[in-house]
Amino acid sequence: MNQDLTRNALIGSAIGDALGVPVEFLSREEVRAIGLKDMIGCYDALPFTSWWSYRIPAGAWSDDTSMLIAGMDAIITENGNLNYETIMENFLSWWADGKYTSLDAAFGLGYTVSQAMQRYRAGRPALECGGTDLHDNGNGALMRILPFSLYAIKKQMSEAETVDLIGKASSLTHAHEISKMSCFLYTEFLRNLSITADPHQAFDHILQINYNAYFSPETIKAHEKILNPDFLYIQDSEISEKNGYVVPTLESALYSLLTTESFEDAVLKSINMGYDTDTVGCVTGGLAGAVYGYDQIPKRWLCKLIKRDMLEKMADDFDQLFDV
Repeated sequence: MNQDLTRNALIGSAIGDALGVPVEFLSREEVRAIGLKDMIGCYDALPFTSWWSYRIPAGAWSDDTSMLIAGMDAIITENGNLNYETIMENFLSWWADGKYTSLDAAFGLGYTVSQAMQRYRAGRPALECGGTDLHDNGNGALMRILPFSLYAIKKQMSEAETVDLIGKASSLTHAHEISKMSCFLYTEFLRNLSITADPHQAFDHILQINYNAYFSPETIKAHEKILNPDFLYIQDSEISEKNGYVVPTLESALYSLLTTESFEDAVLKSINMGYDTDTVGCVTGGLAGAVYGYDQIPKRWLCKLIKRDMLEKMADDFDQLFDV
């Protein structure tokens, strides 16, 4: 297993997140017209206007990384145990108090996550807080699933154990089966990357899983594009631009990784999918970090990443839980 997996994936996630923030909510056509190459923000002379372009500085990561490290820190605080109430308390601390943020103030809260936190604050058990409707399948669980994926990988959990763990972790905010399966697919893809560092072998791995043992036919059908061996050969125009939905986010991330040959190209390709660019960049960046490693992340991006030292320390503290 890649010994630096946690650091590579966490920093990769934050890099993709920060790169995508300034162009979030722009269309695919608008993003591609910009020709994004560098980490930019509100203090730069930008040739475009977006929701965050005049609010957020270069290198700032958003709710994606914030919720990711809030979950990771809960596992650290509980000495490697999974306490879902602690995780939800950390999510509340992020939004209410600015903890786990790049700018000491939270930004980017999505509706489904907000509803889940309100349910928790009202007294509902943590694992019953996630939305269960078909329309509750935004990408807010996938964007923060990394620490739970790493937990399953480092604990060498079986397939069935992983389905259970990832389903619970998703259910904190997104309890519909489609979100759970997307998070499981991400986890199994990452698991194989941790061994092979080869996206094509990881893709072959997820094609071999018997999803019928764990998920309904309707949920499997929702992922049919990814689970088709010809997924590698589709045009990116066949991936929906409405990537606030979990499945197109996962499609964009896997497709970007499978059709490029460097960290930089994978992340930029994913952001050029448009719309929810910080989340797509974050999900892709985590996987690309696992493939290419920290040293292959462009230094011009690393040097601008806000609170990079804090993120690296959290990755190291997380890994210490599994040192034997």
